[in-house]
Amino acid sequence: MKKYFLIWDEIEKKNHIYLETLIGVQEQLRENENEMVIKSLFAYGVSMFENAMTEILKSFFLAFPEKMTEKDVSVKKEQILNHNFELEMKILETTINKLTYGPLNKYVSEFTKVLSIEDINEEKVGKLLEIKETRNLMIHNNLIVNTIYLSKCGEKYVRADIKMINKQLPFNKQYACESMKLCIDILRDEIIKPLTEKYNSFTKIKAMKEIWNYLFDSPILNFDEYWQYDTNGRLKQFCLDKDTIEGRLEAGFSSTEKMLVSYILMHYWGTLRRVENVDADVFNHNYLYGERKEKFLYLQDVLFRYPQLFEQDI
Repeated sequence: MKKYFLIWDEIEKKNHIYLETLIGVQEQLRENENEMVIKSLFAYGVSMFENAMTEILKSFFLAFPEKMTEKDVSVKKEQILNHNFELEMKILETTINKLTYGPLNKYVSEFTKVLSIEDINEEKVGKLLEIKETRNLMIHNNLIVNTIYLSKCGEKYVRADIKMINKQLPFNKQYACESMKLCIDILRDEIIKPLTEKYNSFTKIKAMKEIWNYLFDSPILNFDEYWQYDTNGRLKQFCLDKDTIEGRLEAGFSSTEKMLVSYILMHYWGTLRRVENVDADVFNHNYLYGERKEKFLYLQDVLFRYPQLFEQDI
């Protein structure tokens, strides 16, 4: 049973926010002439682009942890004693940090590999590297050219040479606008578009069905009888009224089914007050053993990782 899920709706929401932010930065750059404002917007926009890539990569690593290849990770005893999810987050954080602080071309290559999309155009990556190093030079050295900038930028795209060391790197509104346009184009056309085409079928409802069918094999627990959703895979509502679900919990479900369904409804409603006839022993961990324990702990883990599951969307 797959224990991890890629929920495209959630990634798409984040992508939209980042893309709209970059477009907003681009519009502000066009409207402003103040040098300080232009520099601030440029630095902010480049950082938002980097954040977008990091958030996307993080989502995919959480869904497909087997793609995390980082082996040299130090782990504290407290983390071993705590939930495994913390260990995964530690490995994920270390993996992403090593990628983001390494060479950009290596990071982009690993990024597209993990996402299973085509490589980003080499020329665009080269220009993006120079933009990133200009941002770094702006923040850390007031745009005064140094050997770090010269060594990190590709020879084809670097905007200075050895003779310009200790001199200011050219920077103006046109450069800032062109840089932001490149970031927008890459995020929209090279990342979001192919990801949408490849993963838009990975809906919340798809994940919910996989979980539900793993937990229940009873004919009275057919997923579509309990959950109403739209064609885009968003959850509309729980289908059964209070009396119907109470009757089934009381008379039709096994003790294990009662425990699991009650736990899901508690997550959906935020409370079990709407279902009154649930025995308190349902949630007594002393009664957990065998498959019942395995399924309960699995459900608990899934809802911890993906709190948006079994929560109403529309």
